[in-house]
Amino acid sequence: MKDENIVRSLTGEFQVPVMMENEANLSAIYERDFNEAGLYLNTITVSIHKGIGAGIIIDSQLYRGLNGEAGEIGRSIMMDANVGMLDNFRKVEDFCSEDAIIGFAQGVKEDPSLQRDDLVDLFRSGDNDIKKILDEFTTAIAKIIFNVASEFDPEAIFINSPLIDELPSLLEQIRQKYQLISRNRTRIRLAKDSQHATLLGACSLITHRVLKMDDYALKFV
Repeated sequence: MKDENIVRSLTGEFQVPVMMENEANLSAIYERDFNEAGLYLNTITVSIHKGIGAGIIIDSQLYRGLNGEAGEIGRSIMMDANVGMLDNFRKVEDFCSEDAIIGFAQGVKEDPSLQRDDLVDLFRSGDNDIKKILDEFTTAIAKIIFNVASEFDPEAIFINSPLIDELPSLLEQIRQKYQLISRNRTRIRLAKDSQHATLLGACSLITHRVLKMDDYALKFV
């Protein structure tokens, strides 16, 4: 699909408006148009799924960047003390995306079939290995939020994560760790309905386009 213009192809095939947007941006639109984020002008929605992305809302408008790649925080480079300097090019999402966390848990438990629900069950049962993995996860996310808050100074940061949805105590850990490293008192909230956020964000996006109201605020209830 590298050289395929998906929007143009689908528009030509079906003769309806077609838009393409990434998951983190759609989550940010959902928070803005359906939920509490609409009360603020400037917010960041950090989306933690297979990767990690940030949907950036500035003056109530989605900021995409020059090539639509603004907010790709999962591609940021992290220093890895276990490898040499020339090979030190690990990405953030290699350490703390949901897929990465599940992969670590599969390795520790020697169970390649382990998935999110199993991880949640093990944590709730008090499994020390999983507690350690998720403690490191919340530390990493707190650092990511610190970096995002330092760069954009938003009024609020929303976290869209099915894993944290299942284990809301992780959110409190993230808040506490963030407060230890930051004087900034940026509000950190759990995004609502992570399972449907992307879909509903897409519904809002296409509704704005069809009504020719891209720059107008619409509130959905």
